[in-house]
Amino acid sequence: MEQRNKPEMDAKFMPQEEELRERVDAAFERLRTGQAVYISHSDVEKRMAIFKAKIRARYR
Repeated sequence: MEQRNKPEMDAKFMPQEEELRERVDAAFERLRTGQAVYISHSDVEKRMAIFKAKIRARYR
């Protein structure tokens, strides 16, 4: 893994880290308030297969 020693590189990745943190915080908030929805492993696999098929279809 590449080390990030330069300040300009940290600034480059900061918005991505901030967005990820916001998404994780939102997920925990949904869990805390009872709004979270559990998706079974088999359902996730089906969704991913459909998603991958759509992506592949774009590039054929």
